[in-house]
Amino acid sequence: MTEYELLEGISNFTAVGLDALMGYLTITSGYLVAAYLVGRSLTKLQNVTISTLFLVMSIMFVFSAFGSFTRGVVLADKLEKMNPNETFFLDAWVTQITVVILLAGILACVKFMWDVRHPKIG
Repeated sequence: MTEYELLEGISNFTAVGLDALMGYLTITSGYLVAAYLVGRSLTKLQNVTISTLFLVMSIMFVFSAFGSFTRGVVLADKLEKMNPNETFFLDAWVTQITVVILLAGILACVKFMWDVRHPKIG
C-alpha cells in the first residue's frame, strides 16, 4: 500500500468508528430518556423488550467501533513503519480502553433502568 492509501484507510476506518460511537450515544440517550420518563410505568414485557433491544444494538455499535478503530490502528502501524520519524496517535490501548468504557456505560444504563423500576423506599 502507498502512504496515501494508508492515510485514506486510516481516515475511513476512523470515520466509521466515530459513526458507530454516535450510534452508541444515540441508542444510549434514547434508552436513558425512556427509562427516566416512563421506566416505572412499563410492563415487564415492555421493559424486557426495550432492554434487550438496547443491549443488542449498543453492543453491536461497541464492537463495530472497536473493529473499525482496530483496523485503523493496524494501518497506522504500517504507516509508522514507512515513516519512523513521524508520530501517530492511534494506539491499540486507546481502542481497548474505549471499549471498556462503553461496555461499562451499557451496564450503568441497565442499572439506571433497574433503579427507576425498583426505587428504594425510606
